[in-house]
Amino acid sequence: FLLSLFNWQHNIKFYLSDHYFLKAARALSQENWPPVLENYQKILAYQPDTPSYRQKFAMYLWHGIKFYSDKNSKEKILEMAVNLMEGIPKKERDFEVNAYLAKILTDINIYQENPDYAKTEKAFEYSASLSPQMAGIYNDWCQFEMTRTDYERAKQMCLKALSLYANSDDPFIGYDQAQPLKDEMSQVYKKLGDIYSITGKNKEAVENYKTSLRFDPKMIATYKSIGDVYYKEGNLDEALKYNLHGYTLNPNDPNWPFAIALLYQEKGDMIKAREYGQKALELNSKDSEVKKFLEGLK
Repeated sequence: FLLSLFNWQHNIKFYLSDHYFLKAARALSQENWPPVLENYQKILAYQPDTPSYRQKFAMYLWHGIKFYSDKNSKEKILEMAVNLMEGIPKKERDFEVNAYLAKILTDINIYQENPDYAKTEKAFEYSASLSPQMAGIYNDWCQFEMTRTDYERAKQMCLKALSLYANSDDPFIGYDQAQPLKDEMSQVYKKLGDIYSITGKNKEAVENYKTSLRFDPKMIATYKSIGDVYYKEGNLDEALKYNLHGYTLNPNDPNWPFAIALLYQEKGDMIKAREYGQKALELNSKDSEVKKFLEGLK
């Protein structure tokens, strides 16, 4: 009887945990953050040590930092995510836990006054030791090295990632596999473009940004990055060309027409500057900087 009672209670806990997990997942899909936390508190009350629930909650927390505006809250949420993952014994962790732990540690460095870069590096080293041929690890590692401004090391990691990715044009790779692969490679080339831009290698920066766009033309922010490089070189015509293209792809973002207005002002074309400044104001009527810009045009 006691054994049957124990099994019944055990099964009830799993049933309730699954019930609250589904509610948490539904709330997250609806961008409704408080119920996510509420339901996960109930899940962990029933299953505090179950690795799969701890892992999933940590990943939810990582995605959930977008719901917080201040730095301290973001840091605390990420710390909670790290604690959940580190609470899973290493022998019970699947590869995804270790990979996401390294990514979360990378992000938490941004919000800490004294980042523990050594801890993050060890996390990447451990992930790489488990799966040394997985390109995505080095893609994420590149981001970490950029976070701590070691751009030479970041470049090495990006190049390592590119050397391991499969050929996305291989006819034996289906679309469902090829497109995510292209998206990841686009991210790596974008990072390489950023690295070269930051280190003053403008030609290499533009080449990598353009390669990034060949893999994923939807990376709209990359058009701005190319325009910024040309602006640094004093090539206002090319800078305008890429900003105008970005604006065409994303006409509801007021940052594009304002950037274009500023470029036209620098070129001395005040008619165009006012035209695009007005477009920016129409998209965001409360932007005091755009209002000041328009008032200052002669």
